Amino acid sequence: MRVRAFSLIELAAVLLVLAVVAAAVTLRVAGPMHRAGMNGLVAEIVSFDRLTRTWSVEQDAGARLVVDLSEGRLRRTDERGRAQGAAMEVPSGYRLGRVLVGGENRSGGRTAVPVSRHGLARSYAILVEGPGRGQRWILMAGLTGQHEVLDDERKIREVLALLETRGDAG
Repeated sequence: MRVRAFSLIELAAVLLVLAVVAAAVTLRVAGPMHRAGMNGLVAEIVSFDRLTRTWSVEQDAGARLVVDLSEGRLRRTDERGRAQGAAMEVPSGYRLGRVLVGGENRSGGRTAVPVSRHGLARSYAILVEGPGRGQRWILMAGLTGQHEVLDDERKIREVLALLETRGDAG
């Protein structure tokens, strides 16, 4: 009597098919996961800006929203530079690429956006970069605190230039 069993080649073929299916599922899910992570980070940055403006109004004191590009962190400080509240850390795999504020294009170091005691700031934009070459520009309107998320740097620059000429930039 002969016992029927799988050969080593059959087992290897099954493992290869499973690996291909797993890789396909991973690639299919990776895009939406990266987009969700990027959207979450954008929401955190917008919230941090809003909280900084609220802090200034409640304290009846000016503040600074400090964007530290090298450390991937946002901080809120008072006018003397003392930290107020916890910093916001950018998650692993993401980075703050650049900041556009007041006609300046910063790609390194720290940039401070002054916030008045009335919660008004200069309009600015932050480039957020993520995995898979994903990137988003967050444009923050200085007087209203409203934000817009765009992919096109040219549009960001046009809006900031228009706000500067109209005097709405802060």
